[in-house]
Amino acid sequence: MDLDEQTSSRFFTLFSLACRRVVAEIIERLNQGEKPPRRSYYPDVTKYDPYPNFEIHPPNSPPDYSRMIAGAGLLTPYAGLENLAECENALHFIRDTPDLAEYFSFPSATQKDPTFLFLKCVANTADHYFHVSSWHNSINDSDLSKILSMIGNGILSKDLLFRIIIPFAISRFDFERVRINKRMFITRMSRNLQKARYGCVDHGSGAHQSVVQSSTHALVIKFYHWTGNSNILSAEQSLATRFSYPIAEFDRIFSILRMCSEETLGYAQIFCVPHGWCLDFDADLIECYGFSIRRYPSQHDNFGWMHSHEGLLPEAFQEAGDLIETLNRLDDNRFEVALRRYSTSLLRDNRDDSIIDAAIGLEALMSENSQEIAHKLALRIAALSGLDSSEKRTKAEVFRAVKELYNRRSKIVHGGLSQRRPTPTNVLGEMASEMPDVAATEMLRQLLLILLRNPEYRKPEDVDRLLLLGSA
Repeated sequence: MDLDEQTSSRFFTLFSLACRRVVAEIIERLNQGEKPPRRSYYPDVTKYDPYPNFEIHPPNSPPDYSRMIAGAGLLTPYAGLENLAECENALHFIRDTPDLAEYFSFPSATQKDPTFLFLKCVANTADHYFHVSSWHNSINDSDLSKILSMIGNGILSKDLLFRIIIPFAISRFDFERVRINKRMFITRMSRNLQKARYGCVDHGSGAHQSVVQSSTHALVIKFYHWTGNSNILSAEQSLATRFSYPIAEFDRIFSILRMCSEETLGYAQIFCVPHGWCLDFDADLIECYGFSIRRYPSQHDNFGWMHSHEGLLPEAFQEAGDLIETLNRLDDNRFEVALRRYSTSLLRDNRDDSIIDAAIGLEALMSENSQEIAHKLALRIAALSGLDSSEKRTKAEVFRAVKELYNRRSKIVHGGLSQRRPTPTNVLGEMASEMPDVAATEMLRQLLLILLRNPEYRKPEDVDRLLLLGSA
């Protein structure tokens, strides 16, 4: 919102007085022996085996303190607050201030009425106090002031800072936390964060609920900003939709993590956690906004959460930060295309589509025109393979492998091959390394790593000049 300093200060004072009055009313009733009702909906983690098991109607759900004074009517759930003088004063000021009236009104309403959303904010703020403060017999000014400061920052700030959190779907990690670079790290999610993310789902995403829930660790990316804070409901809705997030950037980061770990890492959820502010509270839960999304292999849907997986070690991500920084500095769309095709080739159900994806990625990196693509690519990739110390094949073997890949690609695009990716129950002894789609994807992974590590070979003509022709 674009409020002057005096208006902002006056609103915060009135809002604080309203919240303090509600907290005081609840404390008085608690001291008289009144018991608060329990929540009918509250996500909880019952156990890990190894992924979290959720229960949304636990028998010992937390109390809803605000209901002691707000009321429980479906149409007027906060009617009990309207008659409090402090709430009335705040509402009068909000109605007389157009930007504040707009902020606390339903976006689609023809007549702006801030009553419901403002009283909801006051009630939830007061309720949150009792979940995070140990003082229930009187007001702890320090605890309440911290809460009021957080929500005041959320309502009055133009620029909201937050962290992006992307849980890894059905992946095991043998560490608590690993730093990728200054902005991002991989960490085990706390129990409170697990509970808070339960509601961050999008039922039209196609992501299986059990896959969304089956996560112990997440990628955390810091220092994101959002500037669309003109209406409290619109803000919450915007932060919970995929169109507000740079998903292409997240896909690029996951492509790098897949390359480094040599694992088909996937994700089924994206959410953000406010940093230094909030817009609403729900009991003791961490405030977060997000959605579910399908960016994982389809075999996860087939009870993947029940299968055992090897835990990844910190060393798997040792080079990820440097590769991400290198890619960010590159102004070269070829690498964007190749990385995107690398990830889609891993996540495809159909072998033919995986091979075509990998071939497109190889062409993007190593072809400058359409003449004799297969032969030129085979020569260049074979030459570059000598730079990879982990490559066990000779250059001649790599050359033949690339030619075979392009023979398959040619047959596929002309309708000569059609194979679905096999499941573990019908592989019939075929080793993963021998599957043409796996081999093609691995070839693209290897080439991407070589070029990101060796900038002098990023242009195809430089490969010809330095490796094939042997001249500097």
